[in-house]
Amino acid sequence: MKKQRHLLTFLFLLNLGAIQAQSTNWKSISGTYYDWTKTGKPASPYAFNYGQTLVMHLMLATPDGKGGSYVRRTFKEVAALVKEVDAITLHIPKIIYLVGWQYNGHDDKYPAWHHVNDALKRPEDSTGLQSLIWLSGECKKYNTTISVHVNMADAYKNSPLWDTYWEKGLISRLKDGQPMKTGSYNGFDAYQVCFKEEWEKGYATKRIDELLTLLPFLKEAKTVLLDAYFSRGNPYLNISQPEEESYQRRVIRYFKTKEIDVSQESYIRLRDGQDHFTGLSPWFVWFDQTESGFKRTPASIATGGGPFLFIKQDPKLAGEQMQLGFLFGMSTRGEDCFNDLENDFRTIIDWQQAFKYQFYTGTLPYTYLNKYHRKKLQGKGLQRVAQYSDGLTVSLKDSSIMHKGIVLRKGNDLFIPVVWSKEREIIAYSEKGYSSKTWQLPSNWSDAKTVDLFQIDATGLKFLQHQPTINRHIALSLSGGQAVVIVPTPAQ
Repeated sequence: MKKQRHLLTFLFLLNLGAIQAQSTNWKSISGTYYDWTKTGKPASPYAFNYGQTLVMHLMLATPDGKGGSYVRRTFKEVAALVKEVDAITLHIPKIIYLVGWQYNGHDDKYPAWHHVNDALKRPEDSTGLQSLIWLSGECKKYNTTISVHVNMADAYKNSPLWDTYWEKGLISRLKDGQPMKTGSYNGFDAYQVCFKEEWEKGYATKRIDELLTLLPFLKEAKTVLLDAYFSRGNPYLNISQPEEESYQRRVIRYFKTKEIDVSQESYIRLRDGQDHFTGLSPWFVWFDQTESGFKRTPASIATGGGPFLFIKQDPKLAGEQMQLGFLFGMSTRGEDCFNDLENDFRTIIDWQQAFKYQFYTGTLPYTYLNKYHRKKLQGKGLQRVAQYSDGLTVSLKDSSIMHKGIVLRKGNDLFIPVVWSKEREIIAYSEKGYSSKTWQLPSNWSDAKTVDLFQIDATGLKFLQHQPTINRHIALSLSGGQAVVIVPTPAQ
């Protein structure tokens, strides 16, 4: 084990000069704060329209404490899940960040990113790397971009890079010289990487370049997720938290020189009084935005996952976040549908109904609302009403979304146009079901004298019936948890 660690360290140092030579301009990258309000735009264009994309987390493996993995989903099983998700979501563009893809799983052996977890490979492949590269290509068939979740902030003593990072002064220290501990995961203490020292000595760009060499599909994916990307300062070297933060901005900008967006874990949590990287990072796992923030910052600048997961963990905060999500849109992150986060990330086999609920009540209206400009918010608490451009209104008081007088949502009964489709399609969903409810079709459906209804399931669409329209209205009956798509009947 010691020989292997020394070999990896030797190769790491041997390649450092060559990789730096390839990235000759990295030292000139600025760490200055970006004020998006001066331009109304991101610092540089994002690779995706994140406000119209389903972005999710997916846990694959965790270390078992015995040198192996608790496998939650193999790469082959991920492909099967992605196919079902694509059917349920009517082929919305998707990004999935894989968690636990490296070494023995989630939070294992950072800061090293040298190895893909072989426990996740397909039987027909010889390595996990082969299977991960296969997965990235396979998921394109299902409108899905595969990327990875990595961590640039944590370092563990069981990492093959620990000796290098400690000896080179890349670990933040307390005043007494002891390494700065930030938590304990998988039975190992985590220590803070010093962002300034790692950058100035060339190891930050080295890590990034090495990741892109290991996983070449990331250059096409054009997005990665940095987990727990929090700065804390380095008292031993008198490096302040704001100075460390400036090096985080350099890292984000360095990824962007490779045309790769950097998504992050949380927007506000653990960043009180600090830079939220608005206009630099497009998407956040937990988008814990404030009311005033939602009003002034469009989804084209910063957006993220809804608080479904945190209803049990922090009901007071999640309650307000759910209300803001109703008003301004909140998208499912999927992770708490696919894995039991309160039970060591164990795989949830029957995930479809929970996912449908979060997608149809969260992501579906989220994409629709993000098509319009947020104009103003009136009232307080449960009396709040958000007004958008083009006569679009969202009311907490009666749990409704209305567009030019047409009801799109009443509680958890929804009838919303599919804005990511090039065709005219409407998804109708009901959490509890109803025997009869009349919905009005949009004005651009005036020529649709009859419509076709299809049930949406993980296996695809199932034709239900032809149905006539009366003055652009149709009557529906849905069972609890049922979703259907309505399309104009093709001309005969």
